Amino acid sequence: MSEAQTNKENGRSMDPLATWREMRDSYLDTWSKAMIGVVNTDAYAKSTGAMLNGMLNVAAPMRDMMHDAMV
Repeated sequence: MSEAQTNKENGRSMDPLATWREMRDSYLDTWSKAMIGVVNTDAYAKSTGAMLNGMLNVAAPMRDMMHDAMV
């Protein structure tokens, strides 16, 4: 913002999106704290590991087929 847009009464810049930015920052902070609480649990680690194992088991035949075709 330019110096011409400074509010002379309180010396703060007149930012029309300041309220929106504050709401966005608050929203992101709330979600961040919630996700940190969920992701830092043993149950989440176990479920993610099980999902990854399942995906790797499904992909194994295709991976082996591609390996055999390339060699």
